[in-house]
Amino acid sequence: MRLPLFPLRLVVFPEEKLNLHIFDPKYLSMIDDCIRNGDTFGIPAFIDNTMMRVGTEMKVLEIVNEYDSGERDIKTVAVGLFEIDSIHEKETKFDCEVGSINPYFLINDQDDLEIHRLLDKVNVLFRSLNVKEVVFSEIIRPVSFSLGHVLGLTLKQEYELICLKKESERIEYLMKYVDGIMPEEKVKEIIMRKLNLNGHFKNVIPPV
Repeated sequence: MRLPLFPLRLVVFPEEKLNLHIFDPKYLSMIDDCIRNGDTFGIPAFIDNTMMRVGTEMKVLEIVNEYDSGERDIKTVAVGLFEIDSIHEKETKFDCEVGSINPYFLINDQDDLEIHRLLDKVNVLFRSLNVKEVVFSEIIRPVSFSLGHVLGLTLKQEYELICLKKESERIEYLMKYVDGIMPEEKVKEIIMRKLNLNGHFKNVIPPV
């Protein structure tokens, strides 16, 4: 399978809804084609000037705003993960890179006891920030991806998390992370900013 690639300096978790502001002409053309044909596109994380091999397949849900300049605000949703096998430049109708990809399957081996242990640690942190605590019955599975963006992880750490195929491994990763960050004030500032950004359109600049 081939996917047009939209590398960005972010990690998108499975089933995550992502609002994007698109302004680059080649990606506007790609998005138009995806909407017209009902196709998907891929977002691989771009870290340290390198396109990562594991990425997220995205589907466009709707165009929210269209501007006179041609720029657009769109709503998308992550429909799966992939691993890039090879990259093709300008071999197709797209001006952007196209990847030959393979599905990247995840294993849901989560254990409720381990989830409770993780939430206990997270809630200690959230109480220190006067943030609403996480309730076990209300959190969406997989828990690791539900929490991944709001704990102050760096881009590299978020990528490490998404590369772990087992939920048990991701839960262990987050427990060690939370144990290691408290009570760093800088991380708390990042967490508060990420919590407040939910739902906003991300004006993300793709790499040149």
